[in-house]
Amino acid sequence: MSKTASSPLQGEHRARATAIVKILAVCLTASTVISIIKMVYGNSVGSLAFFADGIHSLFDSGSTIVGIISVWEASKPPDKDHPYGHKKVETVSALVLAMLLLLAGFEVGEAAYRRLMTPETIPNYSHWGLVILGATMVVNLSVALMESRAAKRLESTFLEADSLHNQSDFIITCGVFISFIASKYRIPYADPITSFGIAFYLAFLAVRVFRMNLKPLTDHRVLDPKSVEQVAYQVNGVRYCHNVRSRGEKHHHFLDLNIHLPGGISLRDAHDITHKVEAKLRSAFPGLVDVVIHTEPEDHPPCEDKTWV
Repeated sequence: MSKTASSPLQGEHRARATAIVKILAVCLTASTVISIIKMVYGNSVGSLAFFADGIHSLFDSGSTIVGIISVWEASKPPDKDHPYGHKKVETVSALVLAMLLLLAGFEVGEAAYRRLMTPETIPNYSHWGLVILGATMVVNLSVALMESRAAKRLESTFLEADSLHNQSDFIITCGVFISFIASKYRIPYADPITSFGIAFYLAFLAVRVFRMNLKPLTDHRVLDPKSVEQVAYQVNGVRYCHNVRSRGEKHHHFLDLNIHLPGGISLRDAHDITHKVEAKLRSAFPGLVDVVIHTEPEDHPPCEDKTWV
């Protein structure tokens, strides 16, 4: 016996997606403005580092657009080809973001190695560059904090991953800021050493995002079987509950279980008891979008050897 996500629940999913998209739209605007400023400034003063950082911010805009599309796609209702819904699209996009973090870490590390091999190459210092870096740090941190709060409120894996991404941008800019100050005093190794630290931090974030999002894709258990059984036993007539299986993501859970009922009751009574169990489970675990209950008589294995009081 099963019950798919109801229309009101689907409306909640759409409202959640709309809220996430609004947050991402703010992020998209911020990263696009930052990228334009960096590229224009870098091109005007002949700074390859600034221009490249502007390109990196432009790629951030691209990943945000991918996020907007994936979040909206994930909110679509189940259909014939996707009977369990599209929620995992958001999880997959978060993994893509993790790969981009890992790639960014590799690129920063490679650039740091090249700079370490040529310590005479010192970035040019400029007051305007310092102002742009300071403004970028403020924007990145503000966006990251906004996304982090929204990720908790909306239970969004992509917003959580993108928040870490923006935190990494803030850390990167902090590193550039430090090396930029060091360039004023002609310190040759400050830039590559700072960049190596940034590269390791990006790799750490990438691993963290991977670990957060692999569990839903591998159908990791999301509900404690003992807790599910205890709820089922609260319904009169349930003699035994077993084979509890669950999977899914935050507030998007799927549950299967078997219950044993007295063998002499009518089919209608068994049907009513099963619906009561389902209602109890949905009340106890609000994140359930689908419950499948297999009803069996009490003399059916493994229930047949039990002695009931």
